[in-house]
Amino acid sequence: MIKNYFVSAFVFLCVILVQTAILSNILFLPVIPDLALLCLLFFATQNGKTSGEINGFVSGLFLDFLSGAPLGFNCIYRSLIGYITGAMGRFFSAEGIFMTSLYAFFGTLLKSIFIHIILVLFP
Repeated sequence: MIKNYFVSAFVFLCVILVQTAILSNILFLPVIPDLALLCLLFFATQNGKTSGEINGFVSGLFLDFLSGAPLGFNCIYRSLIGYITGAMGRFFSAEGIFMTSLYAFFGTLLKSIFIHIILVLFP
């Protein structure tokens, strides 16, 4: 179990480094793809809600340190997304391209909703 957390933390660190150092500096991309969110959704569906919550917090912490966001901003909503996705992972299978795309769509939708709620509560 501990090995899974260390492997996922290493994967998050590598993905977030690529996301913040390389993908954010490409000028012709109108948006920055959130690869860390996709990894979080994968780990949460495979390992459950507790693992999703812990992985969400760790990925948010890495993203806060490397992106210059206020400390804890990404941790809050990524922990919630990891918990919700891990809880839903018991009921829905993540096999196939259709369900994986639905997880990515609803994860991105939840991310934008949580960010708007946080921005309203903490202006």
